[in-house]
Amino acid sequence: MENRIIKTTDGRITALAGMDLPNDWWSRGYEYHFALDFARPSQVVTDAGCGWMYRPLKNAIAEIVGKVYAVDANDKLLEQQRPDNMEFVVSKMEHTPIPDKECDIVFCISVLEDIQDPAPALKEFARILKDDGRIVITMDIPFDTEKPCPRYPGMNMATFTKAVFDANLAFDGSVNLKRNDAVHHEGWNLCVFRCVLKKL
Repeated sequence: MENRIIKTTDGRITALAGMDLPNDWWSRGYEYHFALDFARPSQVVTDAGCGWMYRPLKNAIAEIVGKVYAVDANDKLLEQQRPDNMEFVVSKMEHTPIPDKECDIVFCISVLEDIQDPAPALKEFARILKDDGRIVITMDIPFDTEKPCPRYPGMNMATFTKAVFDANLAFDGSVNLKRNDAVHHEGWNLCVFRCVLKKL
């Protein structure tokens, strides 16, 4: 596993769980393609920050795995339809009622950049993760670190890396931050980092 920037040559989907992905979801087709590779039958997983407005990833994952905890802090989540093997959890992802060591996979797709301090969330993910489980993350980071990000700040990689180790986690594989061939939003100066974490 190489933890790295998503590239234009990576796999990409344009529709998921019956939904055509909007054109302005500039990176999500790549992110969903990456995440779905980790879903396996009979797994128990969490989709952390699944979205109170409909996002199709949790539903696509539910078609594969045994059980999905769909976590979002907004109780409008409860207005969505859900399959029988999905449990809605209205909670901040930093403090969930999910039992210790419950999950084979914790997915957190394009969320951490919105909270800026990832440490509490990563510690919670580690708590609910089985000892041999994995945390699958994508997040926006600055494309050109010498320029501002005018719309969204993006995650600071030094902050994120420190939070990983503070949560007693480690990158599962090498880390490469080269931006060559990066999928990026030129106007917002953002690209996307994909990674998999494991317990130490």
